[in-house]
Amino acid sequence: MADDLAAEVFCVALDRFGSFDASLGSERGWLFGIAVNVVRTHHRGVDRESRAVQRLAARPTAPGLGTGSQVVSAVTREEQRAAVRDAVAALSESQREVVVLVLWEELSYEAAAMVLGIPLGTVRSRLARARSALQEALAAAKDGSSG
Repeated sequence: MADDLAAEVFCVALDRFGSFDASLGSERGWLFGIAVNVVRTHHRGVDRESRAVQRLAARPTAPGLGTGSQVVSAVTREEQRAAVRDAVAALSESQREVVVLVLWEELSYEAAAMVLGIPLGTVRSRLARARSALQEALAAAKDGSSG
C-alpha cells in the first residue's frame, strides 16, 4: 500500500509541477503537502471500507475452524487491533495527521510542522494530546475487555 501511495504522490506532483511556487517553500515541503492530501484521501476510503466490513461482520457466520486456544488468540489480536483503530479514529483529524506523520512516518516534528503548515509548538501539543487520548482509550478498552 505504501508503494501505491508513494506512486500516487509522484503522479500528482508531476501533474501539478507547474503550480509549484518556490517562494512559498521547498520542493520537499510541497511534496509532503501533496503526500498529506493523498494520505487523507486514502484514509477516507479506508474508513468507508472499514465501515462496510463492520456491517458485514455483524452478520451471523459459520463458526471458524481451529483449536480453542487458536480461536481465543485470534479474537484477542483482533480485539486489540480494533481497540487501536477505534482509538485512532476517535482522535481529531488534526491529531491523526500529526500521529501519522510523526509516529508512523517517522518525520521530525519540524518536518511535520512544515508539511502541515503549522507552528512547531502546535505539532508538539497535538501529539501530546493525541498520545494522552490514545493511552486513555486503550486503557479503557483493556478494562472493558477484562471485566
